[in-house]
Amino acid sequence: EYNTYYIKALPIAPIASPSKESILAVLNPKETDTIFFVADGEGGHNFSISYEQHKENIKKYKEVLNSKNESK
Repeated sequence: EYNTYYIKALPIAPIASPSKESILAVLNPKETDTIFFVADGEGGHNFSISYEQHKENIKKYKEVLNSKNESK
């Protein structure tokens, strides 16, 4: 474990190592109209093709977060 909060230098090894599947996904992206995404607050994501839809998804996400905070 390399903690950069305590050790003031670059890590001695890569911070992350993407999987073969991740690299292939970047090199061969799916054809889609989706251009926006935001978390859904439940571990998934909501996707949209317009900024207006995206803003609605953000609003829904904030509502989920607020309801979770109120139930604590």
